[in-house]
Amino acid sequence: MFARSLAAALLLLASPLALAEANLVVIVNVANPVTKLDREALSKLYLRKETRWADGKEAMIIQPASRAAQEAFAKQVHQKSWKEVQHHYQQLVFSSRGSAPSEKKDDASVAAAVAKFPNAIGYVTKAPADLGVKVVEVTP
Repeated sequence: MFARSLAAALLLLASPLALAEANLVVIVNVANPVTKLDREALSKLYLRKETRWADGKEAMIIQPASRAAQEAFAKQVHQKSWKEVQHHYQQLVFSSRGSAPSEKKDDASVAAAVAKFPNAIGYVTKAPADLGVKVVEVTP
């Protein structure tokens, strides 16, 4: 019984509703053909376990500088603590295998950067009105 309840709770955490409840919206450039990503694929992009889109182009990863947004994203998408994710990025940099996502000061700056670069992906705390980006559905 407990295992079934735990599994149901984990599914809820990974659902699109959970991202919405955390006030997070994933966005890509309008030129990007991606309209939907599962949670695991999104996590792999942000943790730099995957660095390219399906078409082979390098993914440019952008996130807000807000620690609250980063903590919510770490919990909902990576299913890790913010500290665990930061430690992962430090290991990437130290081993010369990658870097942490580019940070922008606020949602408008994240949306502007995603709109500027066709292979960019970012997350913001509310859906932007910018015509250069589109919202990506995140599924469990």
